[in-house]
Amino acid sequence: MRLPPKARALFDLRRSGRIPVPGPFGHVSVLPDWGLTVAGAYVIAPPSIDPAELDFCFVAGLSVAIFCRLGEAGLPSDTWLQKVILAVMDAGPVSIAVIDTDQAATGLDHGLVAMYVQRAGND
Repeated sequence: MRLPPKARALFDLRRSGRIPVPGPFGHVSVLPDWGLTVAGAYVIAPPSIDPAELDFCFVAGLSVAIFCRLGEAGLPSDTWLQKVILAVMDAGPVSIAVIDTDQAATGLDHGLVAMYVQRAGND
């Protein structure tokens, strides 16, 4: 397993006992390609790398936003999104927001397509 691209600074920050300052989308955003940027801390999970091969340990206990592009039917065109969600969930974040980049351009309330939250008592 290896860290996703642009994750080294976040990994070092967490290893020193600190957390990233939450941005508008949470503590850490996961982006599908290099052509996107967001305010706050982010990493890249390009479709060319199987998300199961990436180590998201640095998101444990943090809120995460996964940005994706959904098709016209409102569904992912491949399995990338599902694989990224599962890889991030394995790291134990407190929440995961899934945001469609195309819809978010008209307002974040339109872009939020799913929210996963860790229930109290689930360690």
